[in-house]
Amino acid sequence: MISGLYSALVVKFKVTAFLATLAMSFVLDGVVLTYSGGSLINPKMASAGGQEVVREIPEAFWNMGKSPYIIIIMFVCIIAVELFLTYTKHGRLLYMVGSNSGAARLSGVKIGVYIVMAFMLTAVFSALGGMLIASRAGTVQSTAGSSFLMPAIAAANIGFSFGGRGKANAIGTFVGAALIGVVENGLYAMAFPYYSINIIKGIILMLALVLSTLSAKAQESK
Repeated sequence: MISGLYSALVVKFKVTAFLATLAMSFVLDGVVLTYSGGSLINPKMASAGGQEVVREIPEAFWNMGKSPYIIIIMFVCIIAVELFLTYTKHGRLLYMVGSNSGAARLSGVKIGVYIVMAFMLTAVFSALGGMLIASRAGTVQSTAGSSFLMPAIAAANIGFSFGGRGKANAIGTFVGAALIGVVENGLYAMAFPYYSINIIKGIILMLALVLSTLSAKAQESK
């Protein structure tokens, strides 16, 4: 339902995808806070209203966030997305709609269908990411994924320049995420003040945006 509402904003009402995402994030944050009463959801704790929230959680769920299962899930997702985008008709059309929706429409592509498909796939992988975060932490918190927003944007933009592709791709995004993770862990290991790490993250994001822009221009000039 959430994906349908989001798709309607972008496809039917022509709202910019970034602004629609921002608006929807506020709505979903409010929904989660309302449902949880602003507290953590923990299998061993009662909710804010005193009711029991979780009765029984399968052991398989907790194992999802542990090694090697979380690594296996990551590589399966990377391979599946890379194969889908690179070697299937629908993946190529998604690239076409994303790069030039006007040309795609004139070519007979139903761009609304592919925009909805992109949002649905995003929802699936976002849900999977949320499950892995909850499994790894052992609790559910409305702000648990907030710290991943900036690194995720930076990783995707670093991926643009990977292999000279000049477009978003799964392998490049993985390389970007790994690079950011190494930098962040290195800063922690060097006892860099945690309250200043966002400065480094912001610089990395700006560099990633510059790299992605230059890579896209290089592709256009070919």
